[in-house]
Amino acid sequence: MDKQFVSEGEIRIPGANIGGQLAMSGARITSTNGNTFNADGATIAGNLLLDGCFECAGPLILDGARLLGLRLAPNSLVHLSAIGGNLGRLRDSPAAWSPDSDLSGTSYSIDPTDPPWLDVRSRVRWLQKMTLFSRTSWQQLEQVYREHGEREMANTVAVAMRVKERSLRHGRLQKTRNLPTTRRKNSLGMDIARSAPSSPCSPCHAGFRSTRYPFWWSPVDDCIDRIWSDIRGWRHQDHDARAGDSQHP
Repeated sequence: MDKQFVSEGEIRIPGANIGGQLAMSGARITSTNGNTFNADGATIAGNLLLDGCFECAGPLILDGARLLGLRLAPNSLVHLSAIGGNLGRLRDSPAAWSPDSDLSGTSYSIDPTDPPWLDVRSRVRWLQKMTLFSRTSWQQLEQVYREHGEREMANTVAVAMRVKERSLRHGRLQKTRNLPTTRRKNSLGMDIARSAPSSPCSPCHAGFRSTRYPFWWSPVDDCIDRIWSDIRGWRHQDHDARAGDSQHP
């Protein structure tokens, strides 16, 4: 399927077992149904060649596939999903990957002497630009550098992953803090804001958060409210009991 091969529909070979390489160099694939190439769970004993002037107008699905190697053209832009797959020896360029690609749980090997892998900063940007953050994709990049004794490069990837995680957490927290609120006073006179609930797993639990304290204070504050309410209830009961005793000596 190389050179002059043209397809105007999706190519499907899920679960296929190919004994040699699959060459799609220079092929052009278009599809009106979304995916352009589906090799979900396929096994390819040779390399999958997507180099040359290869063009595709949709996602390439390699979820769970097992390859000897994958080659991408540096001037192409491939939207590739390889969730849980093994791409073998990866020969590519960071610019060849679409930001919508998904490498969650994907394994691969590299040749650290290849120019695309010598610049670890370009590889960090490669994962940073992907829309979906996947911790396993970062861990795989760190691992391949460690396997080849590139400790400093691996540490660079590990630090970049932590920075990315923190920025994402900070962004989610900011969204929670920016929810529309209505104010009330609790039993201790603290100014409390009730947020519009964002999800069942919101860190603000019941939706209450303090405007003076961190978000984790909310459940503590609610607990204090309940305790004071119980105390007031006990006081009323005790007062009623004493009043009854005074009326009936």
